[in-house]
Amino acid sequence: MPVLVLLLLMLTGCMKTSDLAYESRYQLADAGLLSHHRIERANNIRIERDALLYIVQSHFPPVDREPYDVEPNALALETYKAFVEYFPRMRRSAVPLGLDEAFAGAQQEQADYLLYLRLAQAEDRMLVDQTVIQLMLYDPVRRRLVDNAHIPIRSGLLRSINNRPEDFLRRPMHDYARRLQGLGR
Repeated sequence: MPVLVLLLLMLTGCMKTSDLAYESRYQLADAGLLSHHRIERANNIRIERDALLYIVQSHFPPVDREPYDVEPNALALETYKAFVEYFPRMRRSAVPLGLDEAFAGAQQEQADYLLYLRLAQAEDRMLVDQTVIQLMLYDPVRRRLVDNAHIPIRSGLLRSINNRPEDFLRRPMHDYARRLQGLGR
């Protein structure tokens, strides 16, 4: 124990407190003790705050889950809750839709952007859950893909008790919203 305290004191002399906290969180997440996600984006587009976003979840369940085993619109609901802080003008579909139906809904709502979401993978494991989310941001008028992202999420051992992969969605969606605003890394 005294060796650990001495090691921490030596490290704090070399690193800023914020760097030490970030590095500790990263190492604990890498070891599987804390939840971890990363956002892989194709483009670095920024969206104005007053843009109207229409959020729709694909009606396809993850390939490794049964349709009745996944909450029907959980991804769209969590995305809506995470995005509301950054984009006050949003709408979301009440039910999952196909892409053509989503375009029609976005045009009916007169949305500036269509955010189409898909839960590509959701694995319940005994200790650690994994989820992969795919996001496609479209210009609904031209039906052109503006940005797409791939977000792998891994729950941590300390947070995965009695949770499902869908329970770890809000923080990655919050980070993606920040990046769309130009506020994140």
